[in-house]
Amino acid sequence: MAGMAVLFKTDGIVTAADTDVVSDMLDSIAHRGNTNRSVEVFHELVAGVGRRKGENKDSPDNWAYCRSGELAVAFTGRIYNKPELLGMVKGNRQEANMGTAALILRLYQQDATSFFRHINGAFSIVIYDKPAGEVKLVRDQFGILPMFIYKTGIHLVACSEIKGVLKFPGYRRALNRKGLDHLLHFPGIIPPETMFLDIYEVPAGQMAVYKEGDVSFRAYWDMEYPEVTGSYDRRNTPELEEHALAILRDAVKSRMSDAGQQGVYLSGGLDSSLLACLSKESMESGIQTFSIAETAGGNDLYYQHLLRDYLGAHHHQLDFTLDLNNLYHQLKEVICDIERPQKDITAIFRKQLARFTRSHGIEAVISGDGADELFGGHIGYVLDSAGNRSVSDGKTYLERLLEEQLHNKIWGDPHFIYERPLSEFADLRKAFYQHSNTDTDTIPNCLDNVLLNTDNIRNRHVFNQRSYVDIKIRLGGHLLTSHCDRVNYSEGLETRLPFLDIRLAEFVRGLPPEVKNSYLGEKTFLRRVARKVVPAAIVDRKKFEVTKGRSAMALGNTEWFNDLLSYDYIKQRGIFNPALVEQLKKRLLSNEVDVGSAYEDNLLLLILSCNIFLEEFKIN
Repeated sequence: MAGMAVLFKTDGIVTAADTDVVSDMLDSIAHRGNTNRSVEVFHELVAGVGRRKGENKDSPDNWAYCRSGELAVAFTGRIYNKPELLGMVKGNRQEANMGTAALILRLYQQDATSFFRHINGAFSIVIYDKPAGEVKLVRDQFGILPMFIYKTGIHLVACSEIKGVLKFPGYRRALNRKGLDHLLHFPGIIPPETMFLDIYEVPAGQMAVYKEGDVSFRAYWDMEYPEVTGSYDRRNTPELEEHALAILRDAVKSRMSDAGQQGVYLSGGLDSSLLACLSKESMESGIQTFSIAETAGGNDLYYQHLLRDYLGAHHHQLDFTLDLNNLYHQLKEVICDIERPQKDITAIFRKQLARFTRSHGIEAVISGDGADELFGGHIGYVLDSAGNRSVSDGKTYLERLLEEQLHNKIWGDPHFIYERPLSEFADLRKAFYQHSNTDTDTIPNCLDNVLLNTDNIRNRHVFNQRSYVDIKIRLGGHLLTSHCDRVNYSEGLETRLPFLDIRLAEFVRGLPPEVKNSYLGEKTFLRRVARKVVPAAIVDRKKFEVTKGRSAMALGNTEWFNDLLSYDYIKQRGIFNPALVEQLKKRLLSNEVDVGSAYEDNLLLLILSCNIFLEEFKIN
């Protein structure tokens, strides 16, 4: 139950055609559980919310209006701290059975927008404040549930997926080159940019405010780590570990408390194993776990079975092998789900696992996404701890000066390196794109603009700098889309993410950096927490093992591969440099690509999937 569609008209004239458009938008995202939905009209606003089968059409959880007719609220998602929010209602206005939308309406009347930071959950909220002349579209703190918007001179269109926005008859499809440039530079697209021109994604922890024909974004929450000299939680380490475990235990319990068949993804790694152990504590009838056995490599299977036996779980294993005959269809499927090109093919594995899990009657699944970004689970944290990277390596004084200026502009710190020094992209961009004789400098460069709130990166410990950027780019710009929301919901499966509990995030940002530091390996603090409930063999497992079969190497020399990457096709498309594509194909087919490299940007797969994206979404 997490689908919403909105149409707002500034001219105040809502017609039957407008409600039909919103119904069409909901139809396009029916996979999000919209089998029982309603479309409501409130003055100039038309909004539709999808519901699960059997849920009351007039559920107060989704809609609320004030008696004066000046305010309306539409809500979709889940809130896990409703009793706490009820306690914030002032005076005698508290009602134990108050619906979620009505509760949000009351709190908004009391406190405008500052209360949003206290909501613990995954949600999208629309508030029409008629006296203020504003429509507010609010997204949860981490961006677990998406919201996309498009505006014209008199319309605001919003939907949980872009494919819903595309149903609006006034939109003309066009490629946003800036979104593509994000994918060249980073693991994902940083909101509000998307791959569609003039369609924007509401950033995590923010609201889009539509007023007098204009849209502005306002932050109500951010992962604000303390400055280096700031205040940290200085309790002893065992006490901090117990506190973290208590929060996680309650986060898992609250996400497994409602009705419906639920399961747990089990990769055999630290994060999923910890959540599986805590889930077992909350399930009286036994735990169902789900995994995918990637036959291309890795030893996850051993650890999955180890935990299965430890928990006595009813474990379901999908044996999956990449099949070149089906790979084009599978890649096309996930690109249509995710609504963007891909730089790797891991989303194919996640979609197959989601389909497999849903086929067993599971409606919601617990997943460990978010732990790596909060606790230092990527190799960059280990490299930072080693202190052996510098933006000035191998550069002249002038080159170093220019590099530091660029890093200070983008990251707020002249010495912070995310994946690689940013100047390295300058030559890559020249080779990557197709240029005419006159437009070399007109292709958008995402580094021309500040992308993140650098005030929350500047003067922070390097661990917290990387965590902040990872949360915004790797998690928010990539994983929550490619591995969680869109891929799982495409199969009718809801994802629940205990590591993104807002209480845990606020606890983690107060941890002293030396407690989280990864000089001994990745996720050292979380490993100490997990050791209390997870078998030692899994806790002590090394994470950074090579798993093959996830790059363009797996695509092989197939007919469709060659057609979509042919010199003539690339040249006709007019986006990528056909000479570079020919070089990349030659290198790929000669087995020169290092498919196991953690930082291997698979440019060929990006180009290939971009061409599929353009064809499937009919973008010229």
